[in-house]
Order: sequence, then structure tokens, then C-alpha cells
Amino acid sequence: MSFILDNEYLSVRLDDVHPQAVAGVRFQRALRLPKGTPPYESVRSDAFHTPRPLNDFYDDLGFEWLLRSNQHLICLFVSESVTLEFISPNTYPLAVKVSIGHIDALSGLPNNGSLNRVPQDYIVLPTQHWIDAWQDETGATHDFVAPPPGNPDEKGVPEPRDDDRDCISVTFFPMKGDVFRRYCDDLDQNAGRQVYGQPDFAERFTETHMMRGRLNYDMQKGPAWDTGMVFPDPFDVGDWDMEKAKSVSVSMVRPKVWAALTGDTLDGPLFKRSIYEDAGVPWFDEYAETG
Repeated sequence: MSFILDNEYLSVRLDDVHPQAVAGVRFQRALRLPKGTPPYESVRSDAFHTPRPLNDFYDDLGFEWLLRSNQHLICLFVSESVTLEFISPNTYPLAVKVSIGHIDALSGLPNNGSLNRVPQDYIVLPTQHWIDAWQDETGATHDFVAPPPGNPDEKGVPEPRDDDRDCISVTFFPMKGDVFRRYCDDLDQNAGRQVYGQPDFAERFTETHMMRGRLNYDMQKGPAWDTGMVFPDPFDVGDWDMEKAKSVSVSMVRPKVWAALTGDTLDGPLFKRSIYEDAGVPWFDEYAETG
């Protein structure tokens, strides 16, 4: 696999692009927020899910799971959602596209594998480090949650969902190496001295391009911009290396499916009614289910 588990992050190195092209994603446990209004602020814990490679359980997988055998697995109780948290430790710019069930999380349109600017259907690292919701084709916003399996009453391990709404896919598009070096040269000339590779380079590079993105925000169009889900891309779409992109997919399952696949049992839910009440977020009886 291209991705390795590193301190809770599924991380990838793109050394064939640039030695600093490194990125990762991890899955932060959070409350489920009700749809509609009023808008509720995301309530996240300091706990993260540890993905498990499905290949670890290859011998026990049914046919539909075998089609996903190169994926990872995380387990969510009914009372929780996940926020995707990204990292780019060297601040090397990467575009990140997220889909769920083959639907682009930011635009609600089918994910065709390309990067689109209007509406922008990706985020940019290091400008933005998180996505905590996704949009469907109607513009409605949803949490990332584990839906019921496709056939929950069947014996053995229930099959995954046909619509893949239990599967999150993340694709990292690195900035082209020559483009990155050109931006570095531009910064060097502006500073009047060599800064590439120096300790202050990462901070100056990030600050410069985050500011450009925020200044251009009002010029953007599309549903993701209107709901404040994404910062605009301060670079040119041609700066991203489409051919060197790397993808990772994670299936979200509930505890009974997790136990059937892995043989592991989990402690009780992290988020209970009292935590929802303390946070001022509505609790629904269905959240009490543990399967």
C-alpha cells in the first residue's frame, strides 16, 4: 500500500515529486449534528479512530468485501461522526479531494477524479486542515457517519452498502515539483536572500498563500463557498500534479460488523446522552443503539 499508519495518521510520501511532499489524514471522533437550522458548532473529542487494513482479514472476507480489500476500516458507534483532519508536516502544498459513495464531499457532484474550481471541489494544504461534513446533490449537508450495512439481517458478516455511502475516499494531489521550486525562487527574490530550506521558509510560505486565499474568497462561487466549508485555492489548477496523485479509502462500519470482520470487541460509546446535553446538541433515541 502507498499509505502507512503513522501516529494515527494514514500518511503518504511522494518522494518522486519532491522530498517534502508528505501528507496524511486521521479521523477525529465527534458528535453528530442535526440537519437544518440552527447551525451547531462541531463538538470534537481528543480521540481518534485507528484504521485497520482490510487485507489483515482477507481470508474471512465475502465477495463484496474482497472488492474493498485494499481499503482500511474504522468503527463508529451510532452516536458519533468523524472529522477528517489533514496534516502536511513540511507545508508542501497538496490539493485534497474527498468523496463519499463516489459523491464529491464539497460539491455534491459525482467524483470524476479531476480538480474543479467553480465550484471548488477540493481543499488545499496547508491552507485548510479539516473537513467535517459533506454535501449531497441537493446541497444538504451531512455528517460522516457509519450507515447501517447493506443487508443487516443476513447471517455472518453483512455485506457493505451497494451505494458506498459507508466509504470515504481521500486523494492527495501534490504540487508539481518544478512549480514548487519556482514559488520558492519567487519568495527568495522578494526576500532578497536565499530562504529555501531555511527554518523560516515554511512559516513564510504558508502565511503568504493563506493570505492570498482569504483575500480572494469573495470572488469564488458555488455551494461549498456559500456554506463556508472550504478556503479558496490560491494557486493555479495547473500547478497540481494529477499523474502523481495517491488515494486511500476507508470504510466506516458499526460495532457488530467490526466485530464480525476483525474479531475485536469495543468498549461502549464515547458519546452518551449526558455529553450531548452538556454540549447543547440534540440527542435522539437511535443514538443509544450500539450495533
